[in-house]
Amino acid sequence: MRRAIDIITLRTTDQCPDNRTCPSIHAVTGEPDRRYVITKKVTDPAVIAAFARLVAGDEQLGYVPTDLIPEAYMMDAAALGRFIGAHYHRPGDRLFRLEVLPEYDVASDDDDFRRWLDGASEPTWSRKQPWLDTLREERENGQVSRRVRLLSEQLTDYERYACDFGYRYNGEYEDIRILHRSEHEIPPGLIEGDFWIIGDSVVVRMHYGGGGHFEGADVADSAQLADFLRTRDVAWPAAEPFAQWWDRHPELHRKAAA
Repeated sequence: MRRAIDIITLRTTDQCPDNRTCPSIHAVTGEPDRRYVITKKVTDPAVIAAFARLVAGDEQLGYVPTDLIPEAYMMDAAALGRFIGAHYHRPGDRLFRLEVLPEYDVASDDDDFRRWLDGASEPTWSRKQPWLDTLREERENGQVSRRVRLLSEQLTDYERYACDFGYRYNGEYEDIRILHRSEHEIPPGLIEGDFWIIGDSVVVRMHYGGGGHFEGADVADSAQLADFLRTRDVAWPAAEPFAQWWDRHPELHRKAAA
């Protein structure tokens, strides 16, 4: 059987997520024809073909020969989604996100940001509702998603849009808190970068270019895990629950502004 594969960054090879040997092949939950490989950057077509042959013939998953290890590679948005889904799908699984940029160039927003700028009072429901359904299903399954949003001292248009069209709806199923630079004390030593933490063992760093354009994501070096966990554990209690913060700022609500 031919299977699709994603090749995902790991900065070192001494430890993998879930304490598996690196490089190694992993299953993608819910996608029986897809595997992902934890290794280093692969660009040589011959090496990728060799991985594909290994994946196609390996029913039990497991170890990949170390002579197939090249340098360092980043996941695109689709591969990132599959990677998170492979680790975050069971009751009790936990996911944490820190967002810090003043704006993001997010393709999935479609034209909602433009609509918000033009005065729309609610998102495009054909786009928004499927994502809310996903968040609801995860919550009902016992999965726990937490998010801290670090906001600029003077909110950008994108930050106001994200609050109005994003967090006030997502917050019904996702625990969201706000750290606003003009209102809250920012904990010292906070890693002010975008990242995910899956459980307590896997950190995925997000990389962006100008204008918040997503360039890719990678799995952080295991030696950095404690620093990311500390950022999560100091940011969460320092931040204010979104619903409470939003209620305190009716001047930001679209209807009030209109």
